[in-house]
Amino acid sequence: MLTIDAFGYMIQSDLHLERQGNALILQSKHNARWLGALVGGFALFLLFKLFNVPDQSGFGLLIYCFSVAIGLAFLGIAVFLSLPREVATTFDPDTHRVVHLVSIGRGRYERRRTYAFAEILGLRLHGYAAEPDSYMPVMTLLNGETRWLSTANTSYLICETTIEAICAGQDPKLTDAHERAVYAFAAALVTGTKLSDAEFGKIEAALGRTGIAEVLVLLGYYTSVALAMKVHEVPIPQR
Repeated sequence: MLTIDAFGYMIQSDLHLERQGNALILQSKHNARWLGALVGGFALFLLFKLFNVPDQSGFGLLIYCFSVAIGLAFLGIAVFLSLPREVATTFDPDTHRVVHLVSIGRGRYERRRTYAFAEILGLRLHGYAAEPDSYMPVMTLLNGETRWLSTANTSYLICETTIEAICAGQDPKLTDAHERAVYAFAAALVTGTKLSDAEFGKIEAALGRTGIAEVLVLLGYYTSVALAMKVHEVPIPQR
């Protein structure tokens, strides 16, 4: 997916969630090679021009050396931007631990940190006011520190117009087949609509039996949360 920013068409970002056994793994990959190529091209052009400058002395030599240092710095930045970056966060309920792995340059540099569930305060989404519907998943620790769970902010989440359509009872016009199946199944259960065998067959083909069970569990959990909020009269937060 493409990030939404000034260089969005140059930065390739991908975020996906998968299950391995009982563990849930959130993986993010980030590739900015086109942006790196642009910066690198500028650095090489600058250095080429500088090498053709006649010999300098005094203050001119100082400016020349400073300009060369700037060109080399941009070249280093270009190399860093071109390196693929990955973040993998594994939530393992069997060991009650979270493994946070950051990898740069296909494993040339790795930083692995392990946290017990008891050390984690929660998960949240960090939004960007200048970039609508763009978020970064963040894990907050009890000591106040944060760990980014993605390599770049991106609009991989459901946008506000989709949420508004669902709240209004309208078709959100989802394009992904998996998302359409989840919506159709959840909407039928919430509204009490009986699905035909053909409709249920389409949902089963998209989600599988395991996916259907997970939707049922999610609906049951959040229904119980809603009932608890209603009993305790928790107010709806205002925007």
